[in-house]
Amino acid sequence: MIERLNLHELLGSSKGYLRAINVPDDDAATLRQAREEIRHAIRGAFANPETYIRKNDLFINNAAIPTRDLELKKPKFRLQGSFKYETANDCQINPPQEIDQDDGMFLPVGFFRSKAGVTPLIASDSYFSLVERAIEPLAQKRGWTINYEKDTCV
Repeated sequence: MIERLNLHELLGSSKGYLRAINVPDDDAATLRQAREEIRHAIRGAFANPETYIRKNDLFINNAAIPTRDLELKKPKFRLQGSFKYETANDCQINPPQEIDQDDGMFLPVGFFRSKAGVTPLIASDSYFSLVERAIEPLAQKRGWTINYEKDTCV
């Protein structure tokens, strides 16, 4: 007679392997709280961009549209990656391993025509500057570090 193994009990149950490597509830809650604080700071910056960056610095210099009439759209946020798919694992070697949440920020972008073709109205570098400046006070208050060298995310 062949004995069957219950791999679900071993790997996927509330006391199995997957539970053992899950991000602890306290850590997940801390990351959720940080995410909401960061989103709040960014929303505030987009509502009042002149507090963080000169409005004309946001727009492409040769835009054929008067920038005084333009307003920034509200950013939309979407959780991405392992936390979205509930596959985040706790660090096994800490440090250097860290847990992070990937929170995507999506922005409606206007375009205009120039001699070079169709161009975004707002420079992406300006978006990065606005976001970095918006979260600097929060990062300082919470003891977080912002990596200014990374050009794909903040």
